Amino acid sequence: PSDSTGLWQCEPLSDAPPAEPPVVQNAQYPQQQTELANEIAPSLVWVNFSTPYPVDEIGNGRSSGTGMVLDAKEGLLLVDRTTVPASLGSILLTFGGSIQIPGEVAYIHPLHNMALLKYDPSLLGETVVNDIKLAEAGPLPDDIVTVVGTNYNYQVLAQERKVSTYSPLKVNSGQGPKFTDANLMVIATDTSYSHSSGAFLNDAREVVAMIVGYGAGRGKSNFWAISVQHIHDLLKLYRSGQKTMRSLEVEWGLISFVAARRLGIPEDWLDRFANEHPDSHQLLAVNNTWKGSDAESKLLSGDILLAVDDQLVRSFREVEMSALSPKVKLTVARSGEVMDLTVETMELDTQGTDEVLLWAGANLQMPHRAIRTQLGITTPGLYVSRQSYGSPAQHFGIRGHIITAVDDKPTPDLQAFINAVKDKQDRDSVRLKVLQLSGQEQVITLTLSDNYWP
Repeated sequence: PSDSTGLWQCEPLSDAPPAEPPVVQNAQYPQQQTELANEIAPSLVWVNFSTPYPVDEIGNGRSSGTGMVLDAKEGLLLVDRTTVPASLGSILLTFGGSIQIPGEVAYIHPLHNMALLKYDPSLLGETVVNDIKLAEAGPLPDDIVTVVGTNYNYQVLAQERKVSTYSPLKVNSGQGPKFTDANLMVIATDTSYSHSSGAFLNDAREVVAMIVGYGAGRGKSNFWAISVQHIHDLLKLYRSGQKTMRSLEVEWGLISFVAARRLGIPEDWLDRFANEHPDSHQLLAVNNTWKGSDAESKLLSGDILLAVDDQLVRSFREVEMSALSPKVKLTVARSGEVMDLTVETMELDTQGTDEVLLWAGANLQMPHRAIRTQLGITTPGLYVSRQSYGSPAQHFGIRGHIITAVDDKPTPDLQAFINAVKDKQDRDSVRLKVLQLSGQEQVITLTLSDNYWP
């Protein structure tokens, strides 16, 4: 320590050496146990994700799982968001169990548990990589499917299962505002399978469903599959070139014709649904509207959705794909009356959180969508998503708060925060106006320790 200050003198680290240029490599796939496994292996990739700066309450920042090659020529790969939960991190793709190349996020679905990754196909040399084949529709109940996936040893696992049911997804996101899926039908099988990621194949060896995982709290996870139709929808959104997608920001529920009659839906509308969709006697009703959306002020819990832009809708997917324009006309039944409502949709980012600011031992980021949808908080500010032990951030307890102002200067974004603190010196006091996730406001005076926590 210095004799004059008593502090350990810190010196800046030298610049990192330049990255080594990637090397083109070739791989032979290991022999698998079945002919099907050998055929599907060139379409499966083992994906590792890691980040030193976990954002959006994603956990410890390390995850892995199976990816599926959608376009080998372009270098496009499909994973779930459990495997790659954020764009801010390092992605390594293992082909054939022997070649690792970098990947990057191309598109994170803001509503569902899917993401697209990109990689440079030229780095694989003569390695055989095949597009996985996608069926047009998902499996039916009682269909026999082959569940496939790979692991870190690049062993392709294949197990036959029978599809049992389609049901609305119900998950508990656990503690903390983190990504939670909704408005989705998931597929269950008669018996469990050993895969945590991968796909269901039909007899033609086409993908009919994708396996996705959801945290169930206390380190546990549940796994279901979702129809291949959602993969087609994701590709359509990505190929459109749009960096955002739009959503009504409504949580829907399924109700029977019996329940709809109790709620007063006119009989002529029930007849129309029965005639156009004789295979399903269910309708959609509003469970919840998410904070900050136009739907919040126009829809009520229990409203029955009849049509979007004059087209009958009866499924989560139909509503989602019908509401991609800036505003839509919703026809709803409310207390026996049918009405048309013009509702604006909300624009959602498809890259996820890609910036984080390290300050006083805190990781600061723009509030992610779950803070609005799960906690109802729309106040502009910066979310403290992480803290380092022994730092001022930990000592003064700002973890999990939203910083709305610094010394009475509003901080609606990262640049505003930087401007507010850039002239502060070591041991200066900083008055932070924060919003707790419970909605309670508080003022915290934090003392800086720039020698250790700049």
